[in-house]
Amino acid sequence: STQSRSSAASDVYKRQPQTFLMAPTVVERRLLQGDLDVGLISRRRSHADGLRVESLVRSPSSIVCGAGHPLFGVEAVDAETLREHAFVTSRFFGQPESASATVPGRIGATVEMSQMAIQMVTEGSLLSVFPDVMIRCQLNHGELSRVPAAATLPELELVALTRPGSASHPAAEALLSKLEPALEESLESQCAT
Repeated sequence: STQSRSSAASDVYKRQPQTFLMAPTVVERRLLQGDLDVGLISRRRSHADGLRVESLVRSPSSIVCGAGHPLFGVEAVDAETLREHAFVTSRFFGQPESASATVPGRIGATVEMSQMAIQMVTEGSLLSVFPDVMIRCQLNHGELSRVPAAATLPELELVALTRPGSASHPAAEALLSKLEPALEESLESQCAT
């Protein structure tokens, strides 16, 4: 009875997609081991040998602040003024997220979750750097404002990693076929009011 239950549970996992949150290096290792069918991560300078990398979406990044911040709505900010203000950055499994890695000012807070960083910037006196795809609604609703500064900001590129030649799970293939157009549409569409 126990064996048939665990066999039935195993069959469910084979038919339905499962999602996991893990560090990019773990995603790559588990893909190479055959434990995962697809991994979605930000592009790094290089990826593990033996993995196929497919670009899904690119998004520019912006320095932003909330409505209560003194730089909200200003037309231009020089580098010196930018350094006077504190930034919140995001870390993912102890590593800076791509947009947060090159903050052009001093760090006032570090959080593990991007959504928490967005909330802190929206409600408080901190600046941050986010890919535009992550903050589209807050920008459209006037909760966040771009700080026009002469800083070079990283572009986010979300990629799908797979093992070449491996028989992909049909659910993973279906996910990827729908994900890319959905991400592109999210960059162009206006969010709900």
